[in-house]
Amino acid sequence: MNILISCPGRRVEMLEVFNHELSKSNIGIIATGNSNILPALYAVDNSYIVPSIENDNYIEELLEICKKNNVKALLTMLDKDILVLSKNIEKFLDIGVLPIIPNFNIADTCDNKFKMYQYLSSNDIQCAKTYDNIESFKEDYNKGEISFPVIVKPNSGDGSRGVIKCIGMGELEKYIRKGNNQIIQEFLHGTEYDVDAYVDVISEKMVSIFAKEKISTGIGGADKVISYKDQKLFNLIEDLVMKLKVTGPIDVDVFKVNGEYYIGEINPRFGANYLCAYGCGVNFLELIVNNLNGQVNIENIGNYDEGTLMMKYEKIMFKTPNEIIGS
Repeated sequence: MNILISCPGRRVEMLEVFNHELSKSNIGIIATGNSNILPALYAVDNSYIVPSIENDNYIEELLEICKKNNVKALLTMLDKDILVLSKNIEKFLDIGVLPIIPNFNIADTCDNKFKMYQYLSSNDIQCAKTYDNIESFKEDYNKGEISFPVIVKPNSGDGSRGVIKCIGMGELEKYIRKGNNQIIQEFLHGTEYDVDAYVDVISEKMVSIFAKEKISTGIGGADKVISYKDQKLFNLIEDLVMKLKVTGPIDVDVFKVNGEYYIGEINPRFGANYLCAYGCGVNFLELIVNNLNGQVNIENIGNYDEGTLMMKYEKIMFKTPNEIIGS
């Protein structure tokens, strides 16, 4: 039995951990990407070069790989790939592959920051005020319902790319561009947290949560964090994902302002810093294996030590010409 992981990018250590844990249950990993210079493809024994996710043949290539390699489940590490795969869930189910990804409506809501704001607001979940045009922002600004600074960012995007902090109207008008699919968002002054959660694929109930406070953040996420516990935060995350009706691994950004939690972004996949949870004993791979074997997981929330410091650092990979995929 194998699990296919698409678009792993640079997550070498993540796939090494996956490989280590899944091999205990005689489950292998198939990794796919659109280039042979993606480091994570070299972290497993079986990798394939496939078309880009925009290519018309992308899904068919994945389906063929699944058929040839006894693949029983599908995960992705890329937000845009979630959107593509979510439109084709039935095709994978038809060949006996379980895509551990949300349906398209959920995937689209998570990818579209303004839609997510509308969803959170309609479900009485606190979040930053968000505007999809400068006219509606100015209306609220003139009424005193929003103030500077604010954040301008792409309505759909990964990490902190394209994010600009504006401290006045002149600066906002300089950076907001019609047709660029941007949003204007309230700037939340507070502590940032990142939460990893797992919702059982069979029971659709929350079974595991791990939270960490962000100490330092760069492009692509936090690089220094410390493990954190708060039942109030756990309750909020459980309420959020139950309302969203998403299963499998979830990554949620949260802000704490004046003692209150505000939801930021929601990614229905393994977060880039899931290894922090794993290093603290929170093992989502075991939960996935149980689900693939038809077993419902038992709730085990917050079972880890608080105050553990975790720090990222860079590594370099070397491959000789004959080791390069496709050579």
